[in-house]
Amino acid sequence: MGCLKDTATNLKNNQGFAMNIISEAFVKNANATVVDAPPEFDEWALSSLTKGKCVRVT
Repeated sequence: MGCLKDTATNLKNNQGFAMNIISEAFVKNANATVVDAPPEFDEWALSSLTKGKCVRVT
């Protein structure tokens, strides 16, 4: 597609980002989200994981 990933776009626009550390059991699910997709596409839909609320970002 030739566009920046969401995290890179957020950093370029001085917005924040979060990095999650996951258990090995979820690596395959997380890797399913690493696709070349437009910004409006929700990669979470590919993961079969459930989103949780962010508790703290520092």
